[in-house]
Amino acid sequence: MQISGSNHLSADPATAWEAFHDESVLVATLPGAQAMREVAPGSFEMTVSAGVAAIRGTYDGTAVFSQEVPQESFVLSLAGAGGPGTINADVTVNMAAADDGGTDLTWTANATVGGPVGGVGQRMLSGVAKRLAGQFFANIDKELVRRASGEPELPTPTGELDPPTGDTVGPVPSGSQLPQAAGSPGRLGALRAAALPGAADGDDSFARGMAVGAAVALLGVLVGARARGRSR
Repeated sequence: MQISGSNHLSADPATAWEAFHDESVLVATLPGAQAMREVAPGSFEMTVSAGVAAIRGTYDGTAVFSQEVPQESFVLSLAGAGGPGTINADVTVNMAAADDGGTDLTWTANATVGGPVGGVGQRMLSGVAKRLAGQFFANIDKELVRRASGEPELPTPTGELDPPTGDTVGPVPSGSQLPQAAGSPGRLGALRAAALPGAADGDDSFARGMAVGAAVALLGVLVGARARGRSR
């Protein structure tokens, strides 16, 4: 299964890259991840919970970042397994300076899913993944804007998917209960064995997708995670 998408950040590539490596940004924008630790340079073990339609569950997995070109691109290879099924994927993310001074992100993921989640329609999984990735990047964008303006700290995201708006991520299958887009990365490398806050039991969270888990949906979140992790 191949999934691709694009997102936009208000910050310039250099600032965005640094944010992807900033632990404080990660903690502020990625609730839901239950645990994360670095087992080797650029290699992480994670536990996350996801609550989106048919892919609801807890997943354990690994994420390995490679082929990093600062402020330009990186590749994230991930593998995860949980009650809803398994996922293996390679995600390529590219960053480019936008005309408005911000950063345009484009990503392509080649994934293989198995188990119960494998029976979920590809269209639905693709829609979930894109919306999760969108929320992920939107959250980091909001955090960067907040910090630049000196506004009060934003409340921790609940992990609930926002209602779809606009055409950023394309059509959503009826009955899929998918959110819109909002995203944010922080810095994976700095987390090491630290557990991330904000992962209340039962919460439906795109942020949880930060680890490896909710099949393709999780994949979308991992894209954001990879951005910040490799941006270090």
